[in-house]
Amino acid sequence: MKPKRVGQLFLLIAFSSFFFLNGRNATALTLREAIKIALERNYQILNFKEELENARLNLELTEKNLFAPQVELNLSPYGKLWKKGMWSSLSELQLTGKIGFSNGSQLSAHYTGDYRLEEGEYSDYYGVQLDLPLFQDVELSSPSLQLHEVRLSVKKSELELDQAGKDLLINVIKSFYRLKELRDSLKVAEEKLKQREREVEKLLQQVNLGTAGRLELLSAKINLESSKKELDVLQDEFSLTLDEFCHSLGLEKTSSPLVYPEIKEEKLKEKAKELLMRKITEEVLTKDKEVKEARWAVEQAELRLRQKRQALSPSFSVSIGYSSGNKLEEDELEEWEATFGLTYKLFDGGQGRLSERIVQGQLEIARRNLENAKRSAQLAILSKRNALREALSQLRLLELKREEMRFQEKLKEEQFRLKLISSDQLRDFQIERMSSENDYRAALHELLICYLSYRQALGMDLEIDEVISR
Repeated sequence: MKPKRVGQLFLLIAFSSFFFLNGRNATALTLREAIKIALERNYQILNFKEELENARLNLELTEKNLFAPQVELNLSPYGKLWKKGMWSSLSELQLTGKIGFSNGSQLSAHYTGDYRLEEGEYSDYYGVQLDLPLFQDVELSSPSLQLHEVRLSVKKSELELDQAGKDLLINVIKSFYRLKELRDSLKVAEEKLKQREREVEKLLQQVNLGTAGRLELLSAKINLESSKKELDVLQDEFSLTLDEFCHSLGLEKTSSPLVYPEIKEEKLKEKAKELLMRKITEEVLTKDKEVKEARWAVEQAELRLRQKRQALSPSFSVSIGYSSGNKLEEDELEEWEATFGLTYKLFDGGQGRLSERIVQGQLEIARRNLENAKRSAQLAILSKRNALREALSQLRLLELKREEMRFQEKLKEEQFRLKLISSDQLRDFQIERMSSENDYRAALHELLICYLSYRQALGMDLEIDEVISR
């Protein structure tokens, strides 16, 4: 073996051991710990959490703006008043407050007091008024619609965070087991490279190679270069996958060896078969993220349309007020007032009808988007179901090949004992057996990912503990 290749293999073994063997100096990183770290540190999850927190704060702010009491104080400590041909000094105080309700009604109060310095006069005036809309849908009041939209933004943020969390969980599991596949493939590639180098060295030791011998040597060198290339490609893919895995966890690098939990094969196959038997119902489609968002868009458009139509109808209101005033030189004033109002737009140049038609068009678009979202969700679910069925079939096929390789291994060992095949031929078969075993493990990992993805598409909890050991 050449010195350069020896150094590369040494680095490969050291690199693999550093990250994957159960070292004593580094704390092992389990799958569930990796998921926990990702959910706490992944930048997308952090962004979605921040957006959700902002949406909740915005909801709280909107509720305070709409319904919390608001009080204002206006104070004029010094001013001038022209009265009876002379100027007099005065101080004035104004205090106002109001509180709104979700049905559009409003309660307001005000107080005004002034003090004239020269005359020594003091007067004050205060009043309370309640404004109530009559015969109107509470849902269509401006405060209710504004609050509905803000609450909807909170629901959307919650949905985005939940979806991102499930996507991240599946991606972490996929990358976790992909690293194991690459580690196993690197071992096979290393053994294959050693075998090819032995073949070349053995041919180079032969004397007086004829044409056939030189052709065999050339073929062996080609196989050697192919093995080197395969090893280099796997090393690059391993390095890239590791970087992507660390990035998804919100880490720069990790020196922790990875501990791979065993997949409960029989349980996984059983659960996958049960999942394939589930019917795709309307209820399943409504759990899809895109369908939920499209349905919310329809609800918003329907509310806006109802509001536009209500605005074209007469509106009734009642206002009840009480006021009282007091001046030193005059009697105290006190009065009650009740006013009934009717508002109807006689003419607006057709703006109301045009607005109604615009919102009606928006509603039709939203409804079509909802139907399209349902159809897209159904196709996506069918695609993931087909992928799960294909992964299950592939695993069954590789199980049979696995069993076949076991019988072939016994046959090859017997042939080797009988000296019917050489040690190189036996070693070639053992490498093929290792590669076949890796294919089976990769198919099992693919089945796991397809199973989790299909559960997510059906709106089910992932529940990895059912199919992955701790």
